Amino acid sequence: GIWPLVKPFFFGPQGTCAWNYAFAMVILGVWSLFLGFLFTLWMKEFWDMMEKKEGNKFVSTMLDWVCLAATMITVDVYLAYVGLMMVIHWRRWMTHWLLERWLQDKAFYQLQLLQPSNPDADASVDDSALVGSPASSTTSATAATTSTA
Repeated sequence: GIWPLVKPFFFGPQGTCAWNYAFAMVILGVWSLFLGFLFTLWMKEFWDMMEKKEGNKFVSTMLDWVCLAATMITVDVYLAYVGLMMVIHWRRWMTHWLLERWLQDKAFYQLQLLQPSNPDADASVDDSALVGSPASSTTSATAATTSTA
């Protein structure tokens, strides 16, 4: 399963940083959800104003929209930024962790490989499938499955 690979990242020495990223993503996600709710309320107010032909409220309603749109864009950009920073941190940690495990007790000598391997590149490829975005992982898995068939 995935738990043996996820557990050391969240409960290891760098766990505080991992939990901070996760906490920030949850807070930003809830804030984004709340802003979506406010946008729905704004749309109701806007269309009610249009239906009643209350032109005097138009400017204030549009100023509300500008503030709401700017806040939504900012929150969504920061949500993406924090998510990508978590992926970068996780990949860096996982590459180091997998390399350490691969090199410990000189296990690489016991492998029966025909060609020499680059452990850094192998670990980087292996951990990107777990840590990368689900969409890219699914695309990579589909491409790998169809190319071997």
